Amino acid sequence: EQMDEMVALGRNAGMQCAFKLTVYDVGKPPNEFSQEDWRDLYLNKDGRQEVLVRAWSRIFARYRNEPSVFGYDLLNEPVASRAKQHIWELEPRFKDSETFFRDYFVPLYRKIIDELQRISPRKRALFQPYHVPPVVHIKTKFPCLPLTVPVERKGIVFAPHYYGDEPAVAIERYLADAALSSAAMLFGEYGKPTFAETDRDPEVQAAYRK
Repeated sequence: EQMDEMVALGRNAGMQCAFKLTVYDVGKPPNEFSQEDWRDLYLNKDGRQEVLVRAWSRIFARYRNEPSVFGYDLLNEPVASRAKQHIWELEPRFKDSETFFRDYFVPLYRKIIDELQRISPRKRALFQPYHVPPVVHIKTKFPCLPLTVPVERKGIVFAPHYYGDEPAVAIERYLADAALSSAAMLFGEYGKPTFAETDRDPEVQAAYRK
């Protein structure tokens, strides 16, 4: 009912919307989706991928005929917020980034997208790149790695995030990533990052606004 209400609010304002799946508030205490949780998802431990696909399929079916819902952002920022290492450094079966992308990361997207296209082929599937651990993000000033394996599905939209101050660099890089999968591109999140303390200091807030 809450989702229907949000869709109606957008529709009545002449807007379109997309749903995005985030996992920040699930997992073991303190309610955090850990790198181990991501590993288990990619390895399909206990049928986790089928659970994910079934969950999405209910949403796909519910809004199949709703024109104001244009698509679904399938997995938000796929990395644990406290991760210290790449997931292939955690799990030997992933070997390296190329193996992980080819055999685990992209196939999971394909599995969800195939379900969307089976149920609601006119909707768009938004997909995000593999996100690096926060310590790597800070060092490289980029939140994710380039995709090296195309998604190879129709009706897809590459939806990366960028919280840096070099948008031209980000656009050049992300357009190349989108082109790999012949996908449209949409910035799912964008802007220079800020923090709660910014609002407590007028000078800092003024500098941020500038």
